[in-house]
Amino acid sequence: KQGRYDLALEQRFRSRDIRDRLGMKNTDGYAVLLSNIAADLTKKADFASARRYYNESRSIRDRLGMGKTYGYAILLSNIGYLYMKTGDVDRALEHYMQSEKLFESLDSAGTVNYGILIFNMAETYEKRGDFSSALDNYRRALKIFKKEKYRGFRNEAAENGIRRLSEKAGKP
Repeated sequence: KQGRYDLALEQRFRSRDIRDRLGMKNTDGYAVLLSNIAADLTKKADFASARRYYNESRSIRDRLGMGKTYGYAILLSNIGYLYMKTGDVDRALEHYMQSEKLFESLDSAGTVNYGILIFNMAETYEKRGDFSSALDNYRRALKIFKKEKYRGFRNEAAENGIRRLSEKAGKP
């Protein structure tokens, strides 16, 4: 698995270098590329580098006036996930809530990416010890995943979260 991330990063860095040479730094495609690099770096636990790439991506999208797009909602969600992975649950939730509002304003609250956001919020609330909010969000995420026929690992993880937190609360 680690080798795939290394290969993906190598290819993405090559693409970035080509775009840099061609003067294509201030484009949405470049911002997406930087976000993809950041996501791969997050998976490799290189959080400082991931943060730098997410910030650059966000800065480009802000300059381009793309702060109200579906891609920007995903970017905010990914930044929130990065903060969650580094243990900063308050900043994670801050970004998740911004992302949630943007998804909802774009009428995209039923999408798989929105479900992933809600799932990540559930995990973050659980880490924070807010089990009621975590349980609500696991349920919301699972409902979206089932509706969208999402087959990712989060289905089972959401079901496990619901079961675990329901047992803690003593209710199904």
